[in-house]
Amino acid sequence: MIKVFFTSDLHFGHKKLAESRGFSSVEEMNEFLVEYWNKMVDKKDIVYHLGDFSFQKFDELCKTIQRLNGNITFILGNHDQSIRRFTEEKWGYTYKRRYDFMNISDIQYYSRLNWPIGNMQRQYITMSHYPMIVWNMSQHGSWQLHGHCHGSLQEFKGKRLDVGWDVHHKFLTFEDIQKEMESKEVGFYDYHKSTDTTYDHLTKP
Repeated sequence: MIKVFFTSDLHFGHKKLAESRGFSSVEEMNEFLVEYWNKMVDKKDIVYHLGDFSFQKFDELCKTIQRLNGNITFILGNHDQSIRRFTEEKWGYTYKRRYDFMNISDIQYYSRLNWPIGNMQRQYITMSHYPMIVWNMSQHGSWQLHGHCHGSLQEFKGKRLDVGWDVHHKFLTFEDIQKEMESKEVGFYDYHKSTDTTYDHLTKP
């Protein structure tokens, strides 16, 4: 069975962060992250990485990605300059052809999932590197997953979760996130207001 994981802010190649995480060198941190990734993720599994994957230069980044199991969707963060090179047409390829030979499924700034949860119901999920106060259908209980803050963001109402490595020290599954969201209230911050969190009144995909 294919598994799906969510994480953010691994920061391959980031020397200062390696030190703050207690590693003796950035190389030690890089190897630890690769080993953990491949222990958790099988070749057919899916990983959503929500920004700030690597500080490495492009060639080193490619070598790291090729060592990793699974099919990866990258949500771009502020430190993903090397990953952005996959999307630059000046290199003589369309962005899709540039990463077709690797285990990259997609590269986006923002993405959405409609996760089936049974009884014709779906959990709507918005993913970006940065946290949001409101997002698509947030007033109906949809989720927002993000990174960037390393657990430092002040809590406010809303079904929002920082999935970053430095918050959880592991990759999260849908079930992990579902447990976290159970204790979070829906937040209302603009004219969109609703207490209906079932999606029954919405057109099903």
